[in-house]
Order: sequence, then structure tokens, then C-alpha cells
Amino acid sequence: MNARGGVLLLGIKDSGDICGFDIGKKTLENIANKIQEATDPRIQPSITNISYENKIVVVITVTPSLSSPISFRGRYFRRVGKSNQRMSHEEIMQRIISSNGTTWDAAIEPNATLNDLNLNNIRRFIDMVKSSGRHPVPDNVAPFDFLRKLKLIFDDKPTRASILLFCDDPE
Repeated sequence: MNARGGVLLLGIKDSGDICGFDIGKKTLENIANKIQEATDPRIQPSITNISYENKIVVVITVTPSLSSPISFRGRYFRRVGKSNQRMSHEEIMQRIISSNGTTWDAAIEPNATLNDLNLNNIRRFIDMVKSSGRHPVPDNVAPFDFLRKLKLIFDDKPTRASILLFCDDPE
């Protein structure tokens, strides 16, 4: 999976046979530079070589990334079995959101404003919460203040959950 890290061995065939890898003075440095230039955020792998049966094997170790996902030449991929598949826009967004510790519904909806929320729907919800007695609600609480306390509004922008709950036409 994108950003999990791993080890890549150069000089070993898919069959497991060791064919070796020719290296010069700057080969390892050039490999590291190419990886850094092609990835965003930049990956800084550990690159070493080992000798096995008089053949050189290059060992590239990539630690897991804290910032996910990682692009390669501006595109995002995920590993499925033995193949690399391009990630969809939705998959990329989900990875970004989950790497921040946020769920999809808790994220701010960039295409919406507070005007998209129906105040009558919010007031009905407040009344339901009051009548249940499970959560103390001040008598004259402002609808948007109530949603802020529930973390359904951040920086005067509605979350996706608030759009689903209180918008007349959430689509």
C-alpha cells in the first residue's frame, strides 16, 4: 500500500535468481536522487549494497511515511497483488483524510457554506436533543453555536456530516 514502506532489491530476478547489479562510484547516490526527484513528498530511502555469490545486490529500504499518500511523477499508485494500479481521486482524498486522523464525515465540505444549512432542520434537531434529556442544551442557544460545540462546523464552514444532516439537498 502507498506509504507503508518496504525493501526493494536490485540485482535479483523475479524467479529469485541473483543476476547482480552493476554499480559505479555514484550509482547509489544517483538512485537516491532519482527517487527523491520523482516522489512527493520526497522519499529519502536508505540505499546500500551487499555482495552475494560474487554479485552485487542493491538494497533500497524505504521507511513508512507519516504523510500519506506519496506520488510518483505526479501520479498516485497502490499495490494490488503483483501489479501497481493508479489510485482514483476519491482514494487519494480518503488516504489524505485518514492520514490526518479525520473521518470523511468530519472533514469540511469545501463546496458548501453555512447558507446551505437549513436553520429549521437545526432547530428541530436541537429540540429533539433537549427533549431526550441526554445532553444539556441552553435555552436560547444559537443554531450555529450548537453545531460548533458538536464539531459540525469548523471555521464557519460546515462539515460533510452537517451537510448530510441539515441541508435540504445534500447532493
